[in-house]
Amino acid sequence: MKNKKILIALTGLLFVSGCGMKPDPKSEKPAETVDVAEEPEETVVPKPTFDLDISGKYVHSSGAGGWGDEMEMDENGHFQGVFHDSNVDEVFVYGYSGDLTDLKQEGDLKYSATVKNMKREEVDTDSKFPGMSVVEYEESPMFHEGDRITIYLKGYPLSELSDVEKSWIQPIAPLVNATTLEGPFLYNEERGSVALIEHDGI
Repeated sequence: MKNKKILIALTGLLFVSGCGMKPDPKSEKPAETVDVAEEPEETVVPKPTFDLDISGKYVHSSGAGGWGDEMEMDENGHFQGVFHDSNVDEVFVYGYSGDLTDLKQEGDLKYSATVKNMKREEVDTDSKFPGMSVVEYEESPMFHEGDRITIYLKGYPLSELSDVEKSWIQPIAPLVNATTLEGPFLYNEERGSVALIEHDGI
């Protein structure tokens, strides 16, 4: 009987001792959190896509008149040019750039595209027009934002062009004994103006 009482007493002590070993929930330290600075997402501006390489230098001119437009286009349809019109010792100048987008095939060797992202560009008038009084022109007469441009590729039959279209080519590259275009030809019906790629002649 005495041994039984001792065993019960020891069992009670172990139980109390075990209970005392449990950690107090209130005394537990919360897990430390580390603030990680979120890096700002990089904004990617998609470049205009243009799947027709008509890169090169273009001219747009009245022929015998005093005005002209020189433009250069890269393989992605981005262009940059300068319009100028002279009057005695004064020259009117407008530098511009933009993109041809929304390319659509209209037929054999014939496409259309929309002018986008038009903006004014600075022109080095001191070297381009030395000794002349320069006046900033109000806008580009060649392209305006949203214009729809017709693109005729090299080899396009001249017989398929309208008389108005051919009249713009004639001052730049006389159509003597020619039956097809020997370079890309851009026509802007909205402005009645065109550009023809520079070459030695047709």
